[in-house]
Amino acid sequence: MKKKGKFFLMGIVAIIFIVLNSFGSIVRFVTDYLWFKEVGYTETFFTKIKAQFMIGVPIFILLSILLFIFIRKLRKTYMAASD
Repeated sequence: MKKKGKFFLMGIVAIIFIVLNSFGSIVRFVTDYLWFKEVGYTETFFTKIKAQFMIGVPIFILLSILLFIFIRKLRKTYMAASD
């Protein structure tokens, strides 16, 4: 099999894996939205989603930066110890 074919196949498998793993979350999100819409509280639903993003995104960015710094220092320490 050509290199391009393997890469394409791996991409398709990765996309299928992501969709299958996200299916439950997508169904839960749609179900919650439809329920809030049915009872007339869509504004509350979107306020909840907005609050989750306003808390989650900065924490994700902070933890990503800290993890990057940790891995960089760990790599320097490992390289110094292996010399």
